[in-house]
Amino acid sequence: MRSALFVSLLSIALVSCADQTGILVQIASNDIAVPADVDGLTIRAFTPDGLMLNQSFAIRSSWPQSLLIRPAAGEALGEVRIEVTATAGGSFAARRVVMTAFMPGIVRHVDVQLSRSCLGVMCADQVDCVAGACLGAGVDSGTSPDASTHDGGVDAADDVGTDAGSDAGSDGGNDAATPCAGASCLQHVVISELSTYMSNEFVELYNRGGTSADLSGCVIEYFQSGTWMPRGTLAAGTTLPSHGYYLLTNVGYTGTPAPDVALWNTGFVDTNATVRLMCSTTVLDEIGYGAGATQREGTPTPAIDASMLATASYERRALADSTPTTMAAGGRDATAGNGFDSNDNSADFVIRLMRDPQSSISAHEP
Repeated sequence: MRSALFVSLLSIALVSCADQTGILVQIASNDIAVPADVDGLTIRAFTPDGLMLNQSFAIRSSWPQSLLIRPAAGEALGEVRIEVTATAGGSFAARRVVMTAFMPGIVRHVDVQLSRSCLGVMCADQVDCVAGACLGAGVDSGTSPDASTHDGGVDAADDVGTDAGSDAGSDGGNDAATPCAGASCLQHVVISELSTYMSNEFVELYNRGGTSADLSGCVIEYFQSGTWMPRGTLAAGTTLPSHGYYLLTNVGYTGTPAPDVALWNTGFVDTNATVRLMCSTTVLDEIGYGAGATQREGTPTPAIDASMLATASYERRALADSTPTTMAAGGRDATAGNGFDSNDNSADFVIRLMRDPQSSISAHEP
C-alpha cells in the first residue's frame, strides 16, 4: 500500500485507480474552532482486505476538511470503517467513527460532523460519539452514489437520509430550516466561477460547508484602480444551501441558466482587476485576475486571453489537481463541487474554455 497527499485540504488516497471508485469524506463542525479547540486530524481507514490508512495532518484552515480514499488495485470492495480523530497540541480532542463501503465505479460522499459535545469523550475502539455519548459505530453517513444526485441535505435512498457524521441521526445541519448567519457558516462560501465578458458577466457563489448560509446584505465589490466599488447587495433572506450554487449577473446577462439575481449595470474589465464578496466587514472571498491585479489572494490568476473571452471563465478547482479537462462535462471532477481554497488565486482557479455557470436550480455538488 502507498498513500499520497493530494491536496492541502486533506485529500488522501490509498492507491489511485483508473475508475471513479472511492469515498469522498468531508469533515466539518459548527461549534469547534480551529485552531483554538483542535489543530490536527488523524484519519484511519480499515478496508475489507485489512489495509489500513493511518495519516495525521495539521489543520491550516478552518472547516471543512476534505479527503478522498481510493481502493488499492485488486482490492476486494465492500465495507470500510473510517475513524476521524481531532487533536489539540498532539493530544486527543474528539473522534467520530463512520461505516461506509467502496462501490464499483462510484464515489460515495460521507459527511463527518465533529461536535463540541464530544470534545474529550474517548469511546472504546470502533465506537462512535454522538451528542456526547458513546453509541457504537456510525452507519453510512448519507453517501450519495453520484454527486449529481447529492442535494446537500437529503441523502440517497439507500441511506434514508441518515448521516453518521452528524448528531443524533440528523444530516449535520445541511439545509437547516434556519440558515446560519455566523462566521462559521459564511467562511465556507466562495466565488466559484467568474466571467467578465460583456453581456455574459457573472459571479457564481458556492457553499462548500455543511450548513446553509445566510447571505443577507452581502455585497459584490469590484476593484480596478485605487478603490473598491460596490456592484450590488444581496437582499434580505438570501440563503445559500450546503453544497449549492447562487448566480449573480449584470442586468444585460443573456446566458443560461437564468440568474438568481441581476445586480449591476457597469461591467468588469477583462484583466488586472479583482472581484470580491464582502459580508459586513468581512471579506469572504476574492479573485484577482491578470498579473497587474493589486488586490488578490496570494498570486493573481492569469488573465484569460482576449481570443477566448467570448466563451471562457475563471473556475475554482474541485481538488488541488483538478484541471480544465477533469472539470469539464464527463470529467473526473465535473460534479465534485468547487471547494478547493488555498487562499492563492493562481492555485485555486483554472481557465475554463467553455463557461458553465450554475445557479440555485442546479444540482448540489459536495
